[in-house]
Amino acid sequence: MQQRWHQIGSLIRKEFIAIWREKRIRIVLILPPIIQLLVFSYAVTYEVRNVRVGIYTEDFGPVVHSLIARLQGAQGTIASVQLYASYQQLQQALLEQRILAGIRIQKDFSRKILAGMPETVQLLLDGRRANAAMILQGYIAKMVSRVARQFAPAQIRRPLRFPSLVTRVWFNPNLLSTWSALPALVVILSNLVVLMITALTIARERELGTFEQLLVSPLTSYEVLIGKAIPPFVLGFVEGSLMMVLITVLFGLPLTFQSAVLLLLTLVPFLFSIVGVGLFVSSLASTQQQGLLGAFTYQVPAVLLSGFATPLDNIHPAIRWIADINPLQYAITATRVLFLEHPSAAFLVHLVAPLVPISIGTLTAAALLFRSKVG
Repeated sequence: MQQRWHQIGSLIRKEFIAIWREKRIRIVLILPPIIQLLVFSYAVTYEVRNVRVGIYTEDFGPVVHSLIARLQGAQGTIASVQLYASYQQLQQALLEQRILAGIRIQKDFSRKILAGMPETVQLLLDGRRANAAMILQGYIAKMVSRVARQFAPAQIRRPLRFPSLVTRVWFNPNLLSTWSALPALVVILSNLVVLMITALTIARERELGTFEQLLVSPLTSYEVLIGKAIPPFVLGFVEGSLMMVLITVLFGLPLTFQSAVLLLLTLVPFLFSIVGVGLFVSSLASTQQQGLLGAFTYQVPAVLLSGFATPLDNIHPAIRWIADINPLQYAITATRVLFLEHPSAAFLVHLVAPLVPISIGTLTAAALLFRSKVG
């Protein structure tokens, strides 16, 4: 058994040396992820469609009913309006990302509006989706103002008399788009590094004519896969850790030590799932060019269906199942929560748990395909 692990270790060292010897791969490992991290963080925009809004009201007068009806009728922008029985339930829904915004209406709201008296409405926003929250804030403010204008006495319908929003933004008080985008970029760029290296590893052996040497070595096909999987995983883990430190230092994201440890633990099943995808692609490819094409074919839809640039609520139900098995979706959600919310380990488990069966599934599929190819 010890000899077996020594042989696998020799293969792992050989993979590291082969990766580092190629200048192009060294450049791909170091420069593009850092450059993209710094550039893409300022170029991310979010479309606000089909968001969910929660309401806790202590008033059930005509003005409130009209406001709820307007919100429910805003199809395309607001998918659903959920009424909550308590303010604590509204806060919990926002915490668990079941809603993007929460509205709290005080008692006597309708009476004060009908009497032309000043009144306020509290709006809670999820700052983990900064741009979307900012756009939704303006949309709700206009809607509240229009409802108040409709019910206020005609002689005092002046802008200053309408309700003002008292806004509280959770997790990202200044609605900085970089705070929302950068945690996701850490995951996406780590995914890219691992996918590119892994997709080339077996294809490179075939193209260089050294694949047959691996087949006649004492290692089994599964041991060869282990040797091929460890180096990309280690490089992706180091790359992700480096980017985590960079965005914390350069952009001031509020990452705590506990959240940093949990983030590193989250990277483990996520990176293994990407290693499985890369090995699957590499097992299919005969040349490195085919491996790159296969990696690109996976990368683009994976990012589009991850909730990074397009909210998951916008995804058509016919292809939503693809997003549900996309490891990027769960990793991005968990990373944003860890950077901005600082959850407990128990709360994080349900976010990260789907990554475990996904990683097992991708690695198993890669192993079965590789075995069938060499068999």
